[in-house]
Amino acid sequence: MDNWQRQYRITFGVPLYEKDAYFTQGSLICAKVPYRQNPTQDPPQDAIMISNIPSDGNALRGFDFSFTSVRDMSTSPTKNEKTTLVIKNLSPEMYKIFNTEGCMVKVEAGYVDSGVFTVYQGFVDSVRVQRNITDIDYRIMLKEAHLDVKNAKVSIDFPETDNAEKALQALVKLMPSISQQEINIETLRKIRVAGGFSFEGKLIDMIIEFCRAYNIVFSIFNGKFVARYNDMVQGSSDYDEAKFNTYVLDSNQVKDFSILTDNSQKMSKEAKVNPDINVALFLTNITFDNFITITEDIDPEYVGTYQPKIIKTRLNSVSNVWDTVITGSSM
Repeated sequence: MDNWQRQYRITFGVPLYEKDAYFTQGSLICAKVPYRQNPTQDPPQDAIMISNIPSDGNALRGFDFSFTSVRDMSTSPTKNEKTTLVIKNLSPEMYKIFNTEGCMVKVEAGYVDSGVFTVYQGFVDSVRVQRNITDIDYRIMLKEAHLDVKNAKVSIDFPETDNAEKALQALVKLMPSISQQEINIETLRKIRVAGGFSFEGKLIDMIIEFCRAYNIVFSIFNGKFVARYNDMVQGSSDYDEAKFNTYVLDSNQVKDFSILTDNSQKMSKEAKVNPDINVALFLTNITFDNFITITEDIDPEYVGTYQPKIIKTRLNSVSNVWDTVITGSSM
């Protein structure tokens, strides 16, 4: 019988990083751009760890915390993200670290039988202190790739004629906190960047501008950059490249399943055929490079494959909230 006892580990610290890594200039060849090798891709070795995992040397009772993260696939995911970690009664040392610029936070969670996995990795944006009658709540606002978004600037040009996919891959490699990317968009390979292009300014603005120009949505999810064609259709060449990432949901994972409708719009026949879905699961390791398949035993009317648009992670160490909520659209 599976053991559903919840486990978690929260690691935080301030990695050393070179400011030079956040500025790139010159003429670049797409295929020769390497990943930035920067310590901000992982928490530092002297990071503080709090957990309820015995092998970490901690008590099963653990800590009193809650965590909520809402991330999406869009042309502006860094602006749309809303992530909050609330911890009660931090020590002065912990509070000082969370308040230090560049503090990185990694949240891992899971169950005893399956172990923990990374549900979030990002940087502290701000800390708010709220005093209650008996406790002090430390409300820590987090952002994925926060240092990249604030600091990464470029003054570059790609002089050669190349395809748009290679150009986007090269731009992502210039982000110091990104260690992986999932960009397999067959459509972009057919588009030639004739004569190359130039850009000067914030790197994230360049990536957003590029994605909007080619109808691409993206997400930065736990240090990984994921992009796909916005209007992907099941059976298309872009879908065929990514369909091996399809996650077939087990009905035992599902807490709640519902259909999302927009009451401000008249319900057309098309709207009824392809509505968005909302599925709440026991905490599950699903990311934006997965598609999800709804089976008959979950809902016979809405069987099919859906692409996640929004992923919400909710953790609470003292309640029953320990889940993943996905909003998906039909393909």
